[in-house]
Amino acid sequence: NKCGSSSKPIMSGGDYDSKYSTFASVACVSEGEYKFTIEDSYGDGTCCGFGYGYYSFQYGDEEAIGGEFGYFETKSLGSCTTSSPTEAPTPQPTQVSPTPLPTQVHLPTNAPTPSQNLRH
Repeated sequence: NKCGSSSKPIMSGGDYDSKYSTFASVACVSEGEYKFTIEDSYGDGTCCGFGYGYYSFQYGDEEAIGGEFGYFETKSLGSCTTSSPTEAPTPQPTQVSPTPLPTQVHLPTNAPTPSQNLRH
C-alpha cells in the first residue's frame, strides 16, 4: 500500500518458467493504492516473441492486464484518497402552522359566472 508511511511488498514470487501454466496468488488488503511490478530476466516480457503469456492484476473493480514489455513493467491500481464521510443528516423540519383558508368572496346572485365571460 503506497498510502502509508511504508511501502513494504505484500507479495512476491519467481521462477515462473513452466510452459502453458497459470499461476495465481490472492491477498486480502485494505483500501489504498497498490503497485504491481512484473520482471522478465530475458527482457522480452511474457507475450508475443516466444509465446502468448499475459498477467492480470486486480484490485476491487479495477484491473491491469499486460504482457508486452521489456525487462519490467509497473502498474498502479487503487487510490490513497479516502472516501469522504457521509454528510450529517439534515435537521428535522420546523413546525409550520397551516396556511389559513383563503378569504371567501361573496358575489351578488346576478353577477355573471366565469363561464359567461368567455367568448366562443
